[in-house]
Amino acid sequence: MHVVGVSKKKFSKELVFDGSKGTKFGKLKLEEALELFEKIPKTYPRPLSEEDNPIVFDIGALKIIVRPVDEPRKYRITGMAVLSGTLIGFTILERATYEEAIEMIKRFYQEEDFLKNAYRAKEKYLETKEVAEGKYILKIPGVFKRYDTDKRVVSVLYLTSKGFHFYAHDGMYYSMEMPEDLPYFTREGIQRIKFNKKYTEMEVTYVDPKGKKGTFNFDFLLPEEGMGYYQVLSSEFPGKVKVGGGWFG
Repeated sequence: MHVVGVSKKKFSKELVFDGSKGTKFGKLKLEEALELFEKIPKTYPRPLSEEDNPIVFDIGALKIIVRPVDEPRKYRITGMAVLSGTLIGFTILERATYEEAIEMIKRFYQEEDFLKNAYRAKEKYLETKEVAEGKYILKIPGVFKRYDTDKRVVSVLYLTSKGFHFYAHDGMYYSMEMPEDLPYFTREGIQRIKFNKKYTEMEVTYVDPKGKKGTFNFDFLLPEEGMGYYQVLSSEFPGKVKVGGGWFG
């Protein structure tokens, strides 16, 4: 465990804000972690400069970022979860209270699948909100395998009335890199959608506006949702959605 943005005052255990890169405290038990969090400065004593590091309480895969002085005792809580073999950084709560931050620390220590469950809960919340706003028909969080390189891009694939779109959304992934040339696929251009037998990945064959044929693969971050994706896409693209033999044979 370490705390960024603060350090121990000389000849004292008191923590003071100094914009530093981090002070390590080693592996702490829950009670020790809560005691340490209580000692972290709740506000910034001066305006942050470009050289300063914000205050971050880092417990392995859980990070709690203290907001600037204009919102004292407000916290952005982020997590790092491994889903389908991919490391995902995401925001759990954007403006948590002190009590909510304490609760997150406790749950992180006490619940084995806390981060995975938090990710799924946030996805469901965003999906309900965005569907109500009419933003899309189907949302599939996953990993896009570039057809022209070996690069894998964590992204969200949306099915809209016009076709497939790749987007980041609502700050869900705070470290996502989205290539400028990430493609958009029209409904008319979709030739075939092939699921593997486990419904954890799909391969999409398409024709671009210039008539060039290509394919891309998409691994689902929530494999348990795969059958649902299959059912929706089967109704949206009748006759074009199949299940492959073997992996994709």
